[in-house]
Amino acid sequence: MKKTANVDAYIASFPPEIQMQLQQIRAVIREVAPSAEELISYGIPAYHLHGMLVWFAAHANFISLYPRGSGIEEFKNLRMILPVIKYPKEPSSFRRISHYRWS
Repeated sequence: MKKTANVDAYIASFPPEIQMQLQQIRAVIREVAPSAEELISYGIPAYHLHGMLVWFAAHANFISLYPRGSGIEEFKNLRMILPVIKYPKEPSSFRRISHYRWS
């Protein structure tokens, strides 16, 4: 895995159609948690505000969201593997998911 300096560089490393979706996810997280610090953690975009809020990553056929705490239980109806939410490349769930973190 290639190291990424920041979220802009991470997003820029994908094809344009994926970049657009990642930018949408980023915008929703920033809207929901405008004071959150944006960083790269474990090589992927992450957001921190009084603790880690959420991570996201693009893969070949899906986008993963790595929520914290109560977000895992709330979104169990989505495909989850070891508290990772995977869904087709469509960021519609990010607005709700981004509200959750460790309680």
